[in-house]
Amino acid sequence: MLPDQPTAIDGWTRSPLTGILSCSVGRWGERTRLFQKRAGGPFYSSMYLTDGRRHVRSLGTTDHAEALQIVAHQSNTRNGAGVLAGHDGLEPHPRVTLARLWERYRSECETFRDTDQTHQSDTATRAAILIAYFGADYDVERLSKDAQRRYERARAAGGLRYRHERRIVRLGRMHTENVVHVSQPTRARSAEADLVLLHGMLNWATTVRDPSAGSSARWLTVNPLKGIERRPEKNPRRPVTCQERFDATRRAIQARSGRAPDGSAERFKWLRLELALVLAEATGRRIGAIRQLRWEDIDYSMPAITWRADADKMGILWTIDLSASLLGELRRFQARLGSVGGWVFPAPRLPDQPVDRWALVKCLLQAERDAGLPKLVGGVWHPYRRKWAMERNTGRCAMSRPSGGGNVSGVSSTVMLRPIAKRCEPSSTSRGNWRRRTCSRHSLQRESRGHRRRDDPPTDPRQSGIGVDVRCAAASL
Repeated sequence: MLPDQPTAIDGWTRSPLTGILSCSVGRWGERTRLFQKRAGGPFYSSMYLTDGRRHVRSLGTTDHAEALQIVAHQSNTRNGAGVLAGHDGLEPHPRVTLARLWERYRSECETFRDTDQTHQSDTATRAAILIAYFGADYDVERLSKDAQRRYERARAAGGLRYRHERRIVRLGRMHTENVVHVSQPTRARSAEADLVLLHGMLNWATTVRDPSAGSSARWLTVNPLKGIERRPEKNPRRPVTCQERFDATRRAIQARSGRAPDGSAERFKWLRLELALVLAEATGRRIGAIRQLRWEDIDYSMPAITWRADADKMGILWTIDLSASLLGELRRFQARLGSVGGWVFPAPRLPDQPVDRWALVKCLLQAERDAGLPKLVGGVWHPYRRKWAMERNTGRCAMSRPSGGGNVSGVSSTVMLRPIAKRCEPSSTSRGNWRRRTCSRHSLQRESRGHRRRDDPPTDPRQSGIGVDVRCAAASL
């Protein structure tokens, strides 16, 4: 007895024997076949390419309506709405433009919205440069490896005109205005950072739904740049300062503050710059954390200094014990500044806000010029952080070589030794460096998981017999 004829449901054909669904959509010569390999299983699309090869891929859905929408999205840029012939209930998928992708990303992506204002402003600038090159109405599905390589060359050459919001202070109030900038010639690292943002936005677009009403399909079916590598900087610039440069710069700052009248704003400016330089050289902190330090964060009774999580680049709270020499420096600077509380480095026009980092950069460059020092190519404040890390790794500081076992003297100078615990024990030989308090073995293993090699020293003091535990963070400074 012959089986029943296949049944048709909304353009789909169901097999009476296996129960699988199949459907053909599109114009003649450009048709795509949708089918299941088993009843209730995921749908697949099959089409013949121009060279005669058959292309089969999984659509990742078991819903026949969503499978149709996915195929319509893939074919929309190639043959318009012809793929939806015979399916009047569906609409062609709208194009995903670069400007619309950025607008949705910055307003809906929670990962981006959780970042601080500085990161969001920097990301907005990079998005503006991308839009300036590709165009606001550029269809992101047209992106390819060649398009990415062309952007890298254009970004390195400079000359891209883009609009960006700039914050300015007028009459004691913060205002924003749109200004036109022209990108300067850059190295490969700037283009790489821009493409990191572009790849991130494309990956995010594949995880959200189509904003059109009643649509359950993904906004972007696949990342067109998936698997395409970005070109990193082959010769990154990471300058390291030295003790002689620090001493010469400090003498130049002291000469400027000595020429300024007593109690004047000019004198306080150079005193605070000297204090920032001392903190950068003694603690190895980033200038972003130093400029947001408050006098309340310094505990003279412990003595210790707290670096707040909201001022730290990694969002980590650090409590660091102070040595006697650094403690004395802080007491002298506080007495000369006449400060009791508040910001250690307040802004000149907005005392309730910390000073802008670029103001500190400008003053430090001016002091280095007074000292007759050439500018370090690739950094202003960060070379002091690298100097601090290199001295720890090479054994200049007492904490860099744990006694009683654990040889870390062979660590590269680009690898920074970081503590496992946040709370530290005092030391009489180190100037404000990180120390740790004994903590549980379980927490040590949890903190150091994935950061140790087989030839690394053990992190548990009961295994190595050392009084200091540090771990290597394999990240260049």
